[in-house]
Amino acid sequence: MASLFHRRPTSHNHILHWQHHRHRDPVNSPAYQNGYQQLLTQELGDLENSNKYNDIARSGKEEELLKKAEMKASVFDTYAVCAALLASFSCSATFVNQDVLAKLDLWPTRICISIQQILIRLCVVGAVNSMLVFMLSALYCKSALSRETYNLKVYNRFNAETGGLRQRAFWSMYYTAVAYCCQASLSSFQTFSWEIASIVTIAALLLVGKLVWDAQSIIKSAGMIFLPEEALKAMFDDVLDVETGILTDASDDEGSNKGSGLSNLQQ
Repeated sequence: MASLFHRRPTSHNHILHWQHHRHRDPVNSPAYQNGYQQLLTQELGDLENSNKYNDIARSGKEEELLKKAEMKASVFDTYAVCAALLASFSCSATFVNQDVLAKLDLWPTRICISIQQILIRLCVVGAVNSMLVFMLSALYCKSALSRETYNLKVYNRFNAETGGLRQRAFWSMYYTAVAYCCQASLSSFQTFSWEIASIVTIAALLLVGKLVWDAQSIIKSAGMIFLPEEALKAMFDDVLDVETGILTDASDDEGSNKGSGLSNLQQ
C-alpha cells in the first residue's frame, strides 16, 4: 500500500531539476574558486619574485656606479696631492732680493734671474690653484656620495657643473710643472758664470723639451679614455677589421707557400 501511495517523480519534475542545474553559475562553484585562487596566488608570487629580481639588479647596478664614483673621487685626491707637492717644490726655491739683482750685469745674468724669479711665483700660484680645485672636488664628491638619498644624482650634478674648472686646474698643474723645470734651468745663473750658465741652461731646456714631448704623447694616448662608447666601438671595430685582414693575408701566404712546397715535392 505504501508503494501505491508513493509519489514518483514526474517528467515535469525532471525538467525543473535540469533547468535549475543548467542555470547554476559555474564561476561561483567551489572548484572554480579554488583554481582561481591558486592561479592568482601563483601570479602574485611570480610578480613578487620578478620585483625582487629587479630590485637586486637595480641595487647591484647602483653599487657598481657607487664604486666607480668613489674611484673617480680618489683620482681627484691624487691630483690634489700632486699639485701640493708641486707647490711645496716651488716654495722651496730661492728668492733673490732686488738689491742683489741690482749689482748684477744686465745681460744675461740679471734678465735670466729675473725671469726665473717670475716663474717661481707663477708656479706657486698655479700649483696652489690646482691643489685647491682638486681638493674641494674630492671633498664635495665624497660628501655627495655619503648622502642617504639622491647621492648619485647630486654627485653627477656636481661633476657636470665643475668639470670645466677641473680641466683648467689640470692644465694649470701641467704648465706649472713645465714652468718649474724652466726656472730650475735658469737658476744656474745664480751659481755659475754666464758662459757656463748659458750652456747648462740650454742643455736643461732641451731636457725640458723632451719631457714635454713625452707628456704630450701620454696625454694624446689617454684621450681615448674619455671618448664616448660609440666612438670607442667604431675605433675598436676598425682595429679588429685591420687585424683580421692581416691575419687573412698571412694565412693566404702560408697556404700558398705550402702549396708551392708540395708541388715541388711532387715534381
